[in-house]
Amino acid sequence: MQLSKNYEKMLGRPVHELVGKTMKDLFPSELTKSMVQDDLRILREGKPIEVIEQLTGRYYTTTKFPITREGNPPLLAGFTMDITERKQAEEALRKEKGIAQKYLDIAGVILLVINTEENITLINRRNCKISGYKEEEMIGRNWINVRFKPVNIDLQVSLE
Repeated sequence: MQLSKNYEKMLGRPVHELVGKTMKDLFPSELTKSMVQDDLRILREGKPIEVIEQLTGRYYTTTKFPITREGNPPLLAGFTMDITERKQAEEALRKEKGIAQKYLDIAGVILLVINTEENITLINRRNCKISGYKEEEMIGRNWINVRFKPVNIDLQVSLE
């Protein structure tokens, strides 16, 4: 078994203390069970996988793959990267999108956000009501090609 310095940082122990240890010695039991199942599947199927795991409050992505050698059993290799900052940024973006959606929904006019390909990325309730489509039917569609369905709507806007 060979380990990188990355494992020292991830597990908070020097490599010389990690070599010779079992997965059970190094990781929590549920994570160990999942990791061992992944490892056996990779060796059995001969296909690489990528997993995202959480350990000690941090997120990691691990790519594992078999190394085949003619006439010898396959070896298992992999690399792990800390993606905690990426996961935190994704969560912050999700929250900001939720806030933006609230602002869009309180407006009494058609509002939407489109990307550079003219596809809808955010849409407000008023737009859905007027267009006759549900939000999930609109997200990802090209705004220029949307044809409104005939609907009965009350176009009065309250200023209260």
